[in-house]
Amino acid sequence: MLSRLSATLLLLFWIELSAAAPAHAFWLWTSQKGKFERSGEAAEATAAGQFRWAQELFQKGDFEKAAQEFAKVAKRFPKSKEAMEALYFKGVSQEEMGDEYEAYQSYQEVVNRYPETQRVGEIVDRQFRIGNYFLTKEEKKVAGVTVPILPGLDRAKALEVFEHVSANAPYGPHAVEALSSIGHIHFDDEKYTLSIRAFEELVKDFPASEKAEEAEFMISNAAFRLAEQSGHDAAGMGAALDKLEGFLEKYPESKWKGEAEGLLLAVNEKMAEEEFNIAAFYEKQNYFSSAEVYYKNVSEKFPGTTWALMAEEKLKEIDAPLLKGGAQ
Repeated sequence: MLSRLSATLLLLFWIELSAAAPAHAFWLWTSQKGKFERSGEAAEATAAGQFRWAQELFQKGDFEKAAQEFAKVAKRFPKSKEAMEALYFKGVSQEEMGDEYEAYQSYQEVVNRYPETQRVGEIVDRQFRIGNYFLTKEEKKVAGVTVPILPGLDRAKALEVFEHVSANAPYGPHAVEALSSIGHIHFDDEKYTLSIRAFEELVKDFPASEKAEEAEFMISNAAFRLAEQSGHDAAGMGAALDKLEGFLEKYPESKWKGEAEGLLLAVNEKMAEEEFNIAAFYEKQNYFSSAEVYYKNVSEKFPGTTWALMAEEKLKEIDAPLLKGGAQ
């Protein structure tokens, strides 16, 4: 009799729970706790209910499950007021799990889908932190084993993240650092045109920032590397020369003064070499007067270079043919 009564009460309890639960939820008996608990796989019937369930998991520290449940809110109820918050907390859950790139993508999805979000500041803060993580980390754990990271792969991720930081908040607190990082990453990857573009944007938008001086040095540095990359073309070297001279004039006491002077000397050496070779060509053709003009240019325009010293010696050598009326 007692057994039948217990069974009846248990059945009534189950019916009551089922009626109170959302349409897609179900309950399981846990022998350890001696009570019914809602299944972690349950799908709530409303956005608010689904969001609350995901929050419960998040607060318990079950970030993997929480991320899955927050994702369901955004997928099943995309127009609900909870969807935006769900995507944000999906990113936070992923970040807590150490899935930084996935977290960055979730944060960016919030901005893309809900540009009116009030969480832009927090999202940019988190994305900036993730960008720096990819830029500086050297190793990670895979299946419990520490393995080295391929720098190029993480640098590409860092670049992607910083570009979104810059786009999401172009005048925000991380804008200068983001542009500087973008410029340096492109420079390290030998993409000098893109590097110049990023640093020029920094100087234009934030001329009074602490990074402006370094950015101007990097512009001149990248201009020189670009000219080298292009086969030392005269126009490119001339542009690099102008930028380096302009930098040294604007920042005579710069911490990058020594490097800038070294680059300037390298530019002068290359440009002097070009003119010296033209002079040597004319000399070989016995056009001594034309050769003299170019050797003088080398000596006067590029003093201190090895080519200037050689040009001065050449001027002495061609004096005799000129006095004898050699070819002009």
